[in-house]
Amino acid sequence: MKTTITSKSKAEVIFQSIGNSLFQVLQYNDIGGYSNYKSFKQAKDIYDCNDALRQVKVILKNSTIKVQNEILSYMKGDIGIKDKKIKSSSITRRLLGIGEKTGKISLSGTGEVYFKPSFKYFSLIELYDEEIIVDEDIFYICEDSIKINIEDGEKLLDKDKLQIKLSGSGIVILLMNVPESEIVRCKLFNDKLTVDGDFAVLRSGSIDVSIESINNYLNDSDISEKEYLHVYEGIGEVWILPTLSCYEDFSEDIDENQEE
Repeated sequence: MKTTITSKSKAEVIFQSIGNSLFQVLQYNDIGGYSNYKSFKQAKDIYDCNDALRQVKVILKNSTIKVQNEILSYMKGDIGIKDKKIKSSSITRRLLGIGEKTGKISLSGTGEVYFKPSFKYFSLIELYDEEIIVDEDIFYICEDSIKINIEDGEKLLDKDKLQIKLSGSGIVILLMNVPESEIVRCKLFNDKLTVDGDFAVLRSGSIDVSIESINNYLNDSDISEKEYLHVYEGIGEVWILPTLSCYEDFSEDIDENQEE
């Protein structure tokens, strides 16, 4: 077959990590297609701000990875797909049947796997016999050597918030709403971190989290409505996204202007 289409991809590798599989994050430095003018304009605005479309590629070598559901784009090779049931650490969640199936799948075999491109940001982590707890919605991919369990959300302000515990040794990829330059890694050594909001997305398994009333810090008796803070203590680190609320405010302003 003759065609003007070349098989060479326009994406370049911006970083990678090798374990039992090869994990790569690709970046499209230029894109030209669109389905409508609105999507074309949005993509152009992003590229004008020196940002770009990114995509994760994993090369399996007789290996297995665990992935978030609905992120697969395509794959080439002898690769099998299986459902992955995740156990919950909460008795209540187990009794309610929550966590028996959390939308994770495993891919096993030899070949190349490409995941859906995104304008969001990917963070690559290598764990060495460690344990981290992350918001479930930022989990993307991990090696099969990493154990996944649903973490009890009873210590959080949002009791229904789903978090997962990742433990062991291996590679993990997270999908973030902000670039890595805007992620603050707060390292604690028998220290205390107080966060007013819901923008701490990762913590070491050795870090304890609790809720405190802001009234404990104030002497103003006129404050009738209680506000609460997340408090992190112990030895380890907490990842916070202090700029995240700004983007959410921008999004609300844009939506309001479009409605007007």
